[in-house]
Amino acid sequence: MTQYCPAPSAQRQQMAKFICRSLEAASPGSCTTAPCSNIFDDVPNTNIFCSDIEALYTLGLASGCQINPLLFCPNDFIQRQHMTKFVCLGMEEVNPGSCPTAACAGIFTDVDLANPFCPFIEGLYNAGVANGCTANQFCPELMVTRDQMAKFLINGFNLTL
Repeated sequence: MTQYCPAPSAQRQQMAKFICRSLEAASPGSCTTAPCSNIFDDVPNTNIFCSDIEALYTLGLASGCQINPLLFCPNDFIQRQHMTKFVCLGMEEVNPGSCPTAACAGIFTDVDLANPFCPFIEGLYNAGVANGCTANQFCPELMVTRDQMAKFLINGFNLTL
């Protein structure tokens, strides 16, 4: 029996796989994977998520967690604010205009207007994809659980179960 295990936090490498598969489900051919070419110093060819991570990088949806050397930090857990960028950019990849980003309006009291993820957080909120953790807070630094990640992807890419 295969289990999804919804409660654990999602790793960046798992998120890459889920986003790439969601892109493919929403628009076949939009996240084509290829053999790994070691784009990231910390993602070896033997990593089962390597092709998905590199596909997102090639599409401009993932830039890594460090520039020099270029790292992806595949085993790190992903924060809610980081997830919004991946999902919003992915939505724009398959359906331009579906996650418009603009100057932040201050929808959430715990998201500073200067936060680089603020446009993505508010873009997903305005698109009806993501809610806050409370009525007026987003909890941007909380880790995304696998069930929350599923909700982001189902709502963002109009997927059905």
